[in-house]
Amino acid sequence: MKKRIEIIMGVIISLGILAAGCGRITTTMTPAMTTTSNPTQTSLPTTTDISGFNSTSTETVNGLSLSLSTDRTTYQPGQVIAITVDEKNLLSTTNDIPATDNLPSEFRSGFPNDPSFPLGLAVLRGNYSGSSYSIAAPLIIFNPGEVYTGTTTAEPTSYSFQPFIDVAILNGGDFNSSDAIRLHIEISINGYWPNNESASSNNFEPGIYTIVAGDEWGALVILHFTVTN
Repeated sequence: MKKRIEIIMGVIISLGILAAGCGRITTTMTPAMTTTSNPTQTSLPTTTDISGFNSTSTETVNGLSLSLSTDRTTYQPGQVIAITVDEKNLLSTTNDIPATDNLPSEFRSGFPNDPSFPLGLAVLRGNYSGSSYSIAAPLIIFNPGEVYTGTTTAEPTSYSFQPFIDVAILNGGDFNSSDAIRLHIEISINGYWPNNESASSNNFEPGIYTIVAGDEWGALVILHFTVTN
């Protein structure tokens, strides 16, 4: 199973990768950004804000739950923002779900040549909802000069989600029943790159920002955070 390792200034994503006989391996990779539709969402996301912690989640028709959270709702310019995306099986049995390859390219911009990961996220400047977020351009939250594309692999044809957890076995393509991945993203960011040619990043300016996360099956969750003066 392909693993890419990348550490870039201002952005760290930790992914838990599982393989038979080797336990859990933690890697760091460049982040993904997102645009997607929401055909499989069966209920409106629920949002909680407890002592600054901000979280939302949604259940989908395929028995999965997609969640998105940040460690706070309000930040100062330059302060690190911790973002977590997680997708788990709500069923008490193995949940076999065919791959759709419908994750938009914006999701994969942070995981180039890594088709095994079926979810991603975007950060947008402004206050957007599920019906308006697609009009905004995602901010560049990875260093465009330090992206390691790795080796191309053939996509899995299905995912076998394990009962009640966020681990899925990858089937087909360049994968087999000994390959598994934890569908969990942790990102720490404190700014963005203004364009793909920029050598340095900017802090998030004061204002409202939108985080959008989704998967290749059409689930969508949205959160907002504020940067103050």
